[in-house]
Amino acid sequence: MSEQRPEGCQNCTKPCTVFFTQIVGNKTTKLAMCSDCPNAKKLDVGANFGLLSQILGVLTPVTMPAHSQRCQACGLTWADFQKTQLFGCPACYENHAANLAQLLPRLQPGTEHSGKIPAGFQNVHAREMIEVAKAKLPQAIAEENYELAAKLRDEIKALEKILGEEPADETPA
Repeated sequence: MSEQRPEGCQNCTKPCTVFFTQIVGNKTTKLAMCSDCPNAKKLDVGANFGLLSQILGVLTPVTMPAHSQRCQACGLTWADFQKTQLFGCPACYENHAANLAQLLPRLQPGTEHSGKIPAGFQNVHAREMIEVAKAKLPQAIAEENYELAAKLRDEIKALEKILGEEPADETPA
């Protein structure tokens, strides 16, 4: 059975048009409001809402690392980034990597993203994963890390099975 959404705004009596649910660990926070409330800035959004506060236009201060390094490509400083929250060029990500490494864990749970793979590229991705696992396998064996070697072997076999290929180290019966 699905949960009913509230009809009235949490901050006024207008009908709800905006619904947010944030789940952090085992804690669920739900917000239901009319579309005027974020513009009126009546919503009390804590720093834990990060992106939500940006969407709603409510500014929540985030303490950023204080470094004065300039981007070698465009000259943007970390202080400039603090003001605009925009980088000037792709090289900024590398030039300000140390600052980002300190900032990102406070803004979001992880620093890596693995999205969906387009349908036509799933086999390409599986083959790439097989090559990576095959490259790691000899090193794991040389270091006598047999648990990792077995895991890599099983991963290779599973990926080859998905691709419909015969495993390279086995001969067909």
